[in-house]
Amino acid sequence: MASSAIYCSICGFKNDQFAIFCQGCGEKLIHENSPAQREVYSENIQNQNNEIQFSSFGDRLIAFIIDSILFDVVVSVIGFALGKNWIFGMGTHWSDSIPGVIFGFLYFFLFEAYNHGQTPGKMLLKIKTVDSKTFGDISLQQAVIHSIGKNLFLIIDLILALFMKEKPEDAQEENRIRFTQRLAQTSVISLKV
Repeated sequence: MASSAIYCSICGFKNDQFAIFCQGCGEKLIHENSPAQREVYSENIQNQNNEIQFSSFGDRLIAFIIDSILFDVVVSVIGFALGKNWIFGMGTHWSDSIPGVIFGFLYFFLFEAYNHGQTPGKMLLKIKTVDSKTFGDISLQQAVIHSIGKNLFLIIDLILALFMKEKPEDAQEENRIRFTQRLAQTSVISLKV
């Protein structure tokens, strides 16, 4: 049987016929639905799951810092345009910081829900948030839980995860750094080749 390629419907990258995710953009690839193809595809998913590389804490931290800086600049510009003192997303009065919290949630939620689990920081570092079971795109519900933990309760979320962490059964469980990440059943994987 001749080897054929599968092209990504998003970026057009030419991938190996058995690839699950696009090597160019990380999009989940669509394969034919024949019984023979499903069998090969199913075996390949099992092999790919064993080869998935989870993102390092360092990459995740750098992506978060990039996103925070980008977000803070945008919110500060919007605040300045509206005559508010929203320097770095927070005002001098608690009522001024509410828009910063709302915009922060929306920033992470919208990017992760509608940009295949990638914020600009994650795109730069070639990492993405995926469903822990399928390694595909996360659902809207998962994105909400994931974003709430990251935006509203990050410190509490990390502390809860630290104290509630049992011995990880596998690398996937160890990759779930935050409590709400476990709750949302998401993982962060590396797309680096």
